[in-house]
Amino acid sequence: MNIFDKTVVSLLSVSFVKNPIEYGWHMYHIAQLNEARNHSMNATYREIKKQKLDMTSDFSFRDAKALEQVCQIGLKKNMIVIEIGSWKGMSTSVLAKAIVDWNGKVYAVDHWKGNDGVTHHMQAQTDDILSIFRLNMKNLNLDNVFPMVMSSFDASMVFKDEVADLIFIDADHRYTNIMADLKMWLPKIKKGGIISGHDCEDKYTNFGTYHKLIDEHCEEDVIVGICHAGIVKALYDNFGNDFDIIPDSSVWWKRC
Repeated sequence: MNIFDKTVVSLLSVSFVKNPIEYGWHMYHIAQLNEARNHSMNATYREIKKQKLDMTSDFSFRDAKALEQVCQIGLKKNMIVIEIGSWKGMSTSVLAKAIVDWNGKVYAVDHWKGNDGVTHHMQAQTDDILSIFRLNMKNLNLDNVFPMVMSSFDASMVFKDEVADLIFIDADHRYTNIMADLKMWLPKIKKGGIISGHDCEDKYTNFGTYHKLIDEHCEEDVIVGICHAGIVKALYDNFGNDFDIIPDSSVWWKRC
């Protein structure tokens, strides 16, 4: 048996393969996804820069690539994504671009007023953030994005349980609020779907001597230079260490 034959046999002997033709189709789409991973986010950033859109401060390029990777882990036809906290739409554009060719939809949940105690709240007092968001989506031709101008709680009352393939949370970072978001939105995810979010610098157990500091300041937006304590603590209290963080990013995810 030559090297090619051995490779084919090893591929077709994977435990989940029941139909070699279906598996070949699966491998073909994986190759397409790898191509998308290499190019789609770069193209999006080029378009944002070209049009001078007011949105890149929301989300670093590193985290945008990480979120794109999370989308590709759970990618499927007619994918339903719910985003909690959209602001000017950087993360929204990543989600929408990643699933648009698969007839996916993004429901962007935000009241677009910002959160108390953070810079976003102050900016929302003078700028019409929702209009900026809508303009950004229009300029990027993202017609698979559906804004829902309401609180996270109100939106959770709209969706039935087990409806979403991916839920991405990037709203209020304080412990009480992220805990509430997790409690409200976890039941909305389909079995095998993904819960994900932003601004988790590391797992709680890896912070060592900072545990006391995190516990004492988890109701604040961020401990500058250390972490978003509320998110780090809430994820630990919900999942322990049973979740992943995309390397070199602050994007976390877990399959449900």
